[in-house]
Amino acid sequence: MKNKVYEDENIRLYRDNKDYEIKTRDPARIPLLLLKLCALWEMYPDWRFGQLVENIIVSYHDNHIGVCGVENDLWHWEDEQWEAAILKMGEKINA
Repeated sequence: MKNKVYEDENIRLYRDNKDYEIKTRDPARIPLLLLKLCALWEMYPDWRFGQLVENIIVSYHDNHIGVCGVENDLWHWEDEQWEAAILKMGEKINA
């Protein structure tokens, strides 16, 4: 029987370090997310990419902490969070 020592949503490691499983994300998600990002950016063609990202984050959190804030740790954002943030900003624009 394998002795599991670590597991998260992407990897499962066992005690002997020789036996592991890695789950990869579906590459088909990339163009879908980028299309949403592109549609939003086209509403503000004068914004630089960093401005777009910062405004998406601020809109998602309904505050003005900026990308340096603790809850804005972009490293850990899943694609679903980005999609929700992009859609939320689009809804605010169209409201």
